[in-house]
Amino acid sequence: MNVVEFEDLLDRLGDDLSTWPLDRQNEARALLAQSAEAKELLREARAMRGLLARPPVSAPAGLADRIMTQAAHAPAVRKAPEKRSFVEALLGSIWPVSPAWRMAFLSVCFAIGVFGGIFHNMTRLDGNEVDFHDFVASIVDITYFKD
Repeated sequence: MNVVEFEDLLDRLGDDLSTWPLDRQNEARALLAQSAEAKELLREARAMRGLLARPPVSAPAGLADRIMTQAAHAPAVRKAPEKRSFVEALLGSIWPVSPAWRMAFLSVCFAIGVFGGIFHNMTRLDGNEVDFHDFVASIVDITYFKD
């Protein structure tokens, strides 16, 4: 048996060697006789068991009630408002809170963008009006025949 196997058995079987299988007990005792590292592992395992065997620490009686009473009577702590940039403040003031209003807001923005783009391009640079049907057909890349 080596130190790694011994440590594994300590983790699985505990620090009481008398509860180990007989062949493993003999190997562990032989290892303990010659290895300082194995002795240290056994000492640590026994110390850990001693710590875990202690009774749990409990709070004094009435501690939770005292904490809750003090919390109820304590003045409310106000958070300082976050500093926001001008753009964040502007968007925060016009951006809708509810999802339904957001969808309506975005739909209106989309419609304004589409109609603004269409009507902006309704006249050519030379001032001649463009046929709306030709304009839409060029956007969606449709060829149609005129009478």
